[in-house]
Amino acid sequence: MLGEVIPHAGCQALYHLEADGTDSSGNSRDLADYVIHVPCTYGPGKINNGLIPNGWTLYRNDSLGVDLRNKIYGISFWFKITTQPSTGYGFEFVRWCYRYGTEPYYTYRSVRVTYANPSGTLKIQLEPCAAGTLANFTATLGQWYKCDVTADGTTAYLYIDGVKYIEATVGTTDSYSSQSRVQISGFDVEKVPGMMDEVAFFDYHRTEQDIARQYAFERGMLA
Repeated sequence: MLGEVIPHAGCQALYHLEADGTDSSGNSRDLADYVIHVPCTYGPGKINNGLIPNGWTLYRNDSLGVDLRNKIYGISFWFKITTQPSTGYGFEFVRWCYRYGTEPYYTYRSVRVTYANPSGTLKIQLEPCAAGTLANFTATLGQWYKCDVTADGTTAYLYIDGVKYIEATVGTTDSYSSQSRVQISGFDVEKVPGMMDEVAFFDYHRTEQDIARQYAFERGMLA
């Protein structure tokens, strides 16, 4: 369908989120629904259906075939927010972790994208970066936005609707020690109140021009 991310070489996982966490990349990396009380549901999204988190997360216990130590990766997704985060809280769109080494000497690398309110000013946040991980960004409630993250081996970038908000050196300190794992839509107090759609993970760096073109395509402006 016009506007959907298309499976291609380097797309390690692709979730259209029509009715579940099925991977459409061809790599069979389906997500599971972490259900304790209320499962995720699906409804009219940005393109066909999208994910309604309901307070729980979709996850998979591997790193999607990507060694995050190389600092070359990409993430793409649509989101809309129905409630702003309270001061001191944030909503976690994506957490992507890679664990290596042997027990008990594991080492971790991760990527995390959040919409946060650390001190009364709303921010889009990309971790881990050595500096400049936060940029002022206020989402209009109920409006769809496209978020793209890409890293070239040295520097990580975050774009909203094709506009660059963050450019920073990829950091080497990780606060998120987890087994190799990817999860989307947050969990508990970090759940995303709203929807997510068209979530994709890449093992290569995309240029600003690549991201602008894909954003135009997903809006139906390019054939």
